[in-house]
Amino acid sequence: MCDHPEMRVEQALEEYKAATRSLHFLKRLTPRSITQDRADLINYAKSGKKSSLSWVLEPNSDLASERLRTAAARIEQVLPGHAGSLLNLAEGLELAGSEHKSHEFLEWSENRYGSPSDDLIRSANSILERDALPERKNIPSNGVFDVFSEVVTQVLPSRFVVRLDMQSGAKASVSGHTIRVRDQEVFSHDEVLRLVVHEIGTHAFRRANSDAQQVTELLSSHDSDAWTEEGLAVYNEHHLGVASDNTNRIYAARAIAAQTAQTNGIFEVLDFLTQHFEPSRAVDIAIRCKRGLVRPTRQGAFTKDLAYLGGFLAVSQQIEGNCGLWSVLMSAKVALHRLPEMLEAKNRGALVSPEYLPSTSLVELSTKALALGGWRE
Repeated sequence: MCDHPEMRVEQALEEYKAATRSLHFLKRLTPRSITQDRADLINYAKSGKKSSLSWVLEPNSDLASERLRTAAARIEQVLPGHAGSLLNLAEGLELAGSEHKSHEFLEWSENRYGSPSDDLIRSANSILERDALPERKNIPSNGVFDVFSEVVTQVLPSRFVVRLDMQSGAKASVSGHTIRVRDQEVFSHDEVLRLVVHEIGTHAFRRANSDAQQVTELLSSHDSDAWTEEGLAVYNEHHLGVASDNTNRIYAARAIAAQTAQTNGIFEVLDFLTQHFEPSRAVDIAIRCKRGLVRPTRQGAFTKDLAYLGGFLAVSQQIEGNCGLWSVLMSAKVALHRLPEMLEAKNRGALVSPEYLPSTSLVELSTKALALGGWRE
């Protein structure tokens, strides 16, 4: 084995990529019976009839956490201090889905994603009080798949793929180079435009820009700060004019649901949410704040969903009016608190300028793709 420092760094990077390429971390925290669980919870929201819920998560049969730890050890040898995020992910995988370690998993979740502050919940309640606007949802999942596929083909490298997925915990999501659309759903025209900006224009664009960066700028950043990642996505929605009061209400409800779930089970969370949303939307929000738990009917919250509203407020405060800071954050999947480090890297020429940045042309391309599919407002 070559002992040249640059070669050892390259080998560590390859091991890092292999460990994270198909990790699909949040998907592993989603119950394997998600389709039936959603149906049962929607039935409860409509009828009040409870079902017995015991969630089984994706097994760690492929030793994902072991691969993460192996990659982290290699990285720590050549770049001390850069392995923390991988070790943290490994710990989360090992704790998730264990009834005996649910308390430890909840502590891990709060340490990683934070806990709701009084200010955040006040902001969320204020937003949730706004009236919901009527939406016409008439675009099926395969229509959204076609739009996403056309957009991805036009704007991203070929390594990015779009898939329909019945087991997805969200209506649309990005993990690595895979963009997922949940099958058997219906979407509104405005919702599709928003999701293009959020999922493709932010998550996938950031991944593509990260792929071009040097290893030393990136290794500690894999999924290291959901508040920055999701906050930037929501910021881009507002910046490109695809945000709406309806979407803002969803992000506010996610934060309140996470707080409510800390001391309540999923049925109680759902009781609150159905006061503000139709059953299927309420169920989606409720399931999200119980990910990683075997007994969702017990108290405890997976707090990642604080990141949408909380992250938006944090990102907006930091970069509003400064396009330079925005482009630096878009250049790699790095946390907001590492912005000074990234600016220093930019100043010494080590940061590759982002090739992929969301703009109005992305929205225009998506609108044309919708029209070609026969989907108009």
